[in-house]
Amino acid sequence: MPWSICPVYPFWTRVTFNWNHIHNIAYDDVKKIEFFYREQTPLVIRGKVKSVTDVANDNHQILLATESYNENSRAGNPSVDPSISVSDEGKFIGSILNVEGRGYEVLDITQDSPGPIFKLQLVAELNANIDENKSNSYKPILDWVKPKAGEYFMLTENLSNPSNWTQLNKSIDLVSFSSRTEIETDPDGNQVTLNIGGIEGDAIVIDDPGSNPIEGLYKVTFDSTVLSDHPDQTSDHIYWENGIARLETIGGAMKAVQVVKIEASNPITLWVYDGDYVDGSNNTDIKTHASNSIEVNFHPGYKVYLEPEPSNNLDKGTIIPSNGDSKKDVYLALRAVDDSPSPTRYSELCSPVTFFGLYTKTPVKPNTPGGPAFSTRPDTFGKCTYTFNIEIGQTPPFSIAVYRSFDTALLNAIYAPETVEQILDDLDSLNPNTGTINRFNDLANVVLSTWPGWEGAWKKYDGYRFPEADLDGLLTGSETIPEKEAKLKAAIQKAFIPILEQPMIYDFMEIGTNTSSKAPKIRDRNGQLLNQGDPEFDPFPMVRKYTSPVNGKDYLRFTDYQLEGASQNLYFYYAVEVTRELRMSEPSGVLGPVRIINAFPAESPYIGKVETVLANQVLETSAGVRFKVNPYLPDENVKALRIYRTTDENLATSVRLMDEAGTITIENDILDDFSELSYPPFNQDIFYRVVALREILNERDELEYIPSKPSDVIKARVVDNINPEPPEINANIGSTSSSPDKLLNIDLSWSETCYQGKYYLYKMTDAGQWQLVDSFNYNDPLNYNYTELLKEDSNGDTIYHRFKVDVENTGGLLNLENDILTL
Repeated sequence: MPWSICPVYPFWTRVTFNWNHIHNIAYDDVKKIEFFYREQTPLVIRGKVKSVTDVANDNHQILLATESYNENSRAGNPSVDPSISVSDEGKFIGSILNVEGRGYEVLDITQDSPGPIFKLQLVAELNANIDENKSNSYKPILDWVKPKAGEYFMLTENLSNPSNWTQLNKSIDLVSFSSRTEIETDPDGNQVTLNIGGIEGDAIVIDDPGSNPIEGLYKVTFDSTVLSDHPDQTSDHIYWENGIARLETIGGAMKAVQVVKIEASNPITLWVYDGDYVDGSNNTDIKTHASNSIEVNFHPGYKVYLEPEPSNNLDKGTIIPSNGDSKKDVYLALRAVDDSPSPTRYSELCSPVTFFGLYTKTPVKPNTPGGPAFSTRPDTFGKCTYTFNIEIGQTPPFSIAVYRSFDTALLNAIYAPETVEQILDDLDSLNPNTGTINRFNDLANVVLSTWPGWEGAWKKYDGYRFPEADLDGLLTGSETIPEKEAKLKAAIQKAFIPILEQPMIYDFMEIGTNTSSKAPKIRDRNGQLLNQGDPEFDPFPMVRKYTSPVNGKDYLRFTDYQLEGASQNLYFYYAVEVTRELRMSEPSGVLGPVRIINAFPAESPYIGKVETVLANQVLETSAGVRFKVNPYLPDENVKALRIYRTTDENLATSVRLMDEAGTITIENDILDDFSELSYPPFNQDIFYRVVALREILNERDELEYIPSKPSDVIKARVVDNINPEPPEINANIGSTSSSPDKLLNIDLSWSETCYQGKYYLYKMTDAGQWQLVDSFNYNDPLNYNYTELLKEDSNGDTIYHRFKVDVENTGGLLNLENDILTL
């Protein structure tokens, strides 16, 4: 019995049902159908069996005491209480209480604590027991099954009781088409006459004659039988709708099949489908013949339009929910009436049909999203985020869908591939390129120029304007400006794709301002759907709704957590409202372009080769270490390399502990020439690491360099191949004395002339030979002290003291010249 709102008569209710041969056999005197309606959701009681006791003087009835229990499988272990109000007790009398798969009729209800007590009719089960009087023989035994304490039960309101419904004023007459009867013979040979009724006649039955026939579908054309309108069609709006047809089988029996369409009524022409046909593997047993008529019995279904009955709450206000509710469930049931005898006989109510009333509204174009010009910087996983707000109007949307695109996708939507390449080259060559934001915002929103002589063209920024769209089949050149804008907008919108798989339902959004990147949560750990009020229920963590404390307006805040930090694209966003019927509004204005701050570190530089550079006195070049580093792709925008060095292997574990040797642009020779040091660290292990520097334009439109992960540690050694210069000796004389003349407290000192050299102090003897006085390592004090030196000999002649210092570098080379000090 399908039920829906009628599109022809607004807010009338359309009901369809069948009255066929089965109903005629069971109720051959029924004349009318009555309608019952209710708004309230059927009451359902659940609980736990506390105890079971027998009813005095009746072995087939029990008293079942109840209590509450906790659902430990759900978050918070909520309690399930089986309480029933006194006013609702009558709604459950005659209903079936289900315990562990068995049903017991409720005879009475008594209020008690902790839960009500139900008086139940026991259920008898037929079992087979061994007959003790006869061997190998069984006899039937009736067992009266009782519930057990600790078992769980569920009880639903008795929907077969008309007192739990509102009876509508509407009732309709059934049409008796014929007094057709059929004789049925049971297995024992007894014959029974059945009142079949319905329309009877001969018809041509053929398989689906279409070009792509559907197996199991038949066309039935009666010879001359006519289906007249229902007698009350005009007054009560009753029409025929499909129904059941009984067709003759190959074996001569009558088989009931579903009528899927009444194509004509004079003569009757039907389309029927035999559901026994399965996937082309089984042929049905319907008798068909293209020319010979076959007996057919047809019971047309009923389609009734129920007028609103405000006094019984059947109208728009009760069926359609208010704006605050997404949907509303209402229910309809029918019963048959035989008013020929006295008293009138009534059938049971049929199984209720649920009707979902949905709140509908015309989708409204959302406000243009608002947000910053830049995304956040990439996290450790290389992902950026971008957050923007959408102002919500006076009427909240049912749901919102957010779409995203990027610059090259927009260009490809309206330009040929070769044109896109040319545009990108043109944009790269612009200097300065300050119009990027305005240029691409105009493109995304299709804002054309109104400048005289350039009407309908793109606006010019930095001396450059986008060319005319030339994608094949997009524009003809004869469009008016509004037609051109419409075609460009349609093409641009196709370049946007939804960020989420489904729209975000406004009522399910959490209140707040902090979005989350966690996964949506709609089920608990046991796979059960969570209720909206459950603390764990969060189907849209990436969105929040809030009221601004500044202006009091409502906003929706959305965060896109899926942006790649290494992307060079410009991103764009817009939103659409989606109704419950999945109708979409016009897209909002486009937000963008949004720029990515590509601050994610580049991959570690790969040093392919390290070579030692020897000093060259002729070319006046110093010693150094040259690196060959594998190049980066142009999109990486790596502009320079920073070199770190140390002579302590333990410090090479982190560039923060190493010394910065210099920063070299990527185009130049990558050489560490030790220019900031007095001497290169000759003849020592030098440990290097290299860091690549990515150039970006930061949030302040300033150039910024993002260091990459450091390279592996590379070891090098530099050889000192140049003879060192001789040290210049300085003498500091403390005092002199006479008789004889003496120099007192003479301090000789000199400075380093090479890296970690070894120094040798010589004094010339009276025989003119150089005599070694002492030797000094590079870390020793480079000085020597004489307590006194005579200035005259015994004859009064002047004595000259001559000194020199030789130096040996780490390569074993000595100075080639001498710097002699004479005192």
